[in-house]
Amino acid sequence: MSARRLVLHYEFIKKTLKDTPMTIKKLTEEMTKSFDVNYTYVHKEIHELISINKIKMIKHNNEMMLLWTETQVKFEHELSTNVVELDKQYTEFITRPSKVRQMKLPLFVIEELKKQIVDLDKDMELMLGVTAVKSNGVWYKIKRR
Repeated sequence: MSARRLVLHYEFIKKTLKDTPMTIKKLTEEMTKSFDVNYTYVHKEIHELISINKIKMIKHNNEMMLLWTETQVKFEHELSTNVVELDKQYTEFITRPSKVRQMKLPLFVIEELKKQIVDLDKDMELMLGVTAVKSNGVWYKIKRR
């Protein structure tokens, strides 16, 4: 599925759930009318959005309803108090995302890029900075001196 379609689905879910809470079944019916997607796909997308706290499930009249939240995403490493300080020496490299490397970005990152950059095409280059490292289940923030 193309990234453009995923962003359209994300925007549709956001707009629909901001207006009125609804069940996964009802949302699936709405998305099927607009995008011709199945229940499994919608269920997977909803649980992905729940995992990043974009959607909450609330119980209303014995039904589990989906509700869009406006909370900013907090990553585990941002909540950590462990800090590793590095010298000014660090490595820089440039890479091009490709299907071979299977680099995936979360939908909210793609959405922010779309807002900032008009034309996201095949010749996109990324510069990524490592801000934290997870070792043995513990996050460590990286701070440069």
